[in-house]
Amino acid sequence: MSGYLFAGCDECPDPTRYSGMASAEALAPRRRGFFVEGDTITIPPKGPVSKVIAKIEDAIKHACHYGGVTHYSELVNIQKILITENSYLEGKSRN
Repeated sequence: MSGYLFAGCDECPDPTRYSGMASAEALAPRRRGFFVEGDTITIPPKGPVSKVIAKIEDAIKHACHYGGVTHYSELVNIQKILITENSYLEGKSRN
């Protein structure tokens, strides 16, 4: 489920191409008869995977802040809140 998220990182075997697990290219060596759902696409370079993970961590921290969570045990009681588009843009990573 997170293949595309990490595709394009320096640590990938072929950092310029991404084949989803339901693409024709990924299904070819396995059993036939599956429904092909994706394509193989070219991915722009993203740099090291640590950079991608840092962005994910930053997004989780922002989400917890918006939800009023100060400790992970509070996640079970989190309430959804509506934020404006400006709040969303302000909270995005600037990297």
